[in-house]
Amino acid sequence: MVRILSFLLLSAFLAFAQTGQITVRVHDTSGAALPGAIVRVGARPFRNTLANFHSVQNAAADGSAVFNAVPQGAYEVCAQLPGSLLLDSCSWINHGAEIFLPTGAAKTIPVVLQTGTLVVVQVDDATHQFSKEAYPGHKLRLEVSAPNMPPIPMMAKPIGNSRQFSALVPADTDLRLHVRSSELQVAYPKGASLNMKDPNQFVPLHSAPAVQGAAAARSASAAPVLTLQVVGIQ
Repeated sequence: MVRILSFLLLSAFLAFAQTGQITVRVHDTSGAALPGAIVRVGARPFRNTLANFHSVQNAAADGSAVFNAVPQGAYEVCAQLPGSLLLDSCSWINHGAEIFLPTGAAKTIPVVLQTGTLVVVQVDDATHQFSKEAYPGHKLRLEVSAPNMPPIPMMAKPIGNSRQFSALVPADTDLRLHVRSSELQVAYPKGASLNMKDPNQFVPLHSAPAVQGAAAARSASAAPVLTLQVVGIQ
């Protein structure tokens, strides 16, 4: 029994000794630390067959997050600061930091969050179709993309009889707005109706320049860059 227990303890010790440590330090482009940032470390798909390691932590006061007992392998490191104007480091044209951790090694990797900007699109509804939605965005969905990038959904919230759709996007960038619905017909206030079923159709947009300074770490309201309207049912 003693031998079995000793063997199990030795095996556990050797397994722990074969793992390593990843320290992530999150800051903005000015070099300021970002406490409270959500840091994600995960095995790189198709590049890491040695371990299925995924972990999430909140950065400490100095912007750091320490991941222990990480097996050898290739990892992607991502970070975001919820409620801020800082882009997720693994979204849009940004790429997550890649790292290969040898057996038993300790590595430190910096992650810099770039400043984005909020884009807002308002859809007015004099026909009161939105009142029949199960939840905001149920009958109408808006997505935004950058060239050569897949679209991401915009968040919808009710504003009276209207819906405001918003998304945090790269600053000062050409964008594509995709308007989709299987039920509603949407048009420009004084223009032609949009083709709601053509996956190749988009409305060109351009995001505003980035907010500079400490304000970038705070969420900000924004006026709609475009107003559309529901004109009926398809």
